[in-house]
Amino acid sequence: TIPKNVTTIGVNAFDYNQLAELIIRATNQNFKIENNLLLTKDNKTLIALIGDHDSITIPDGITTIRAYAFWDSELTSVMLPESLTTIEENAFAYNRLSSVIIPNSVTTIGEEAFIENELTSVTLSGSLTTIGANAFYGNYLASISIPNSVTKIEEWAFAYNDLTSVIIPDSVIIIEASAFESNSLTSVTLSKNLTKIGEDAFYDNDLTSVTLPNSVTTIGYYAFYQNELSNITIEGDSTRFNDDWESIGFPIALKP
Repeated sequence: TIPKNVTTIGVNAFDYNQLAELIIRATNQNFKIENNLLLTKDNKTLIALIGDHDSITIPDGITTIRAYAFWDSELTSVMLPESLTTIEENAFAYNRLSSVIIPNSVTTIGEEAFIENELTSVTLSGSLTTIGANAFYGNYLASISIPNSVTKIEEWAFAYNDLTSVIIPDSVIIIEASAFESNSLTSVTLSKNLTKIGEDAFYDNDLTSVTLPNSVTTIGYYAFYQNELSNITIEGDSTRFNDDWESIGFPIALKP
């Protein structure tokens, strides 16, 4: 039972318990319980799920899902409201979600937000600017449409999925380390404004060809290692990666 004077409830405050019920005193001006969810009184922030539930509909008005809110909750289905703008780190980590639609109002998906679920389908928000590190790591995604609002794909964001092709929109400037490691990519179209491809970014895929835009100035170690590359097109100065050709993972026979 939460008394009237409590103003702050921290991340994971009730984790590793077997709470069947959480009671908020009617005189508490900061928190409330609604449909098995612990919410702020202003109906803006979702803090935690109370009890075990397979399916959850998050109420309209919620703008932020707090870190670890549904962490390891065995969820199989979730409906997100159009009011939502932020999904914090680990919010839905280690569940059993098979599909999720991220509303167009969402601008930020935090680190490990959907790590190790059972996702085969994800619809990303058209307003999304940030895809956090490990956000969709370890799922079963065969395809993904990255919106033309994302500027940076963080490390391991889509690693260990089943992606066969991906188009990186021209809004993306940076792909961080291991972002698409260990998929089944046979095709990748890189952003025309891309400047950096991090180490291991496309490590362990099935790529046979790649075109590097003129904008790319940095490619990390093993970025294309463990692929089947037989054709590499470099726009602009074709010698700018010569010193690191093998460390990038390009066959030495294809060196300009």
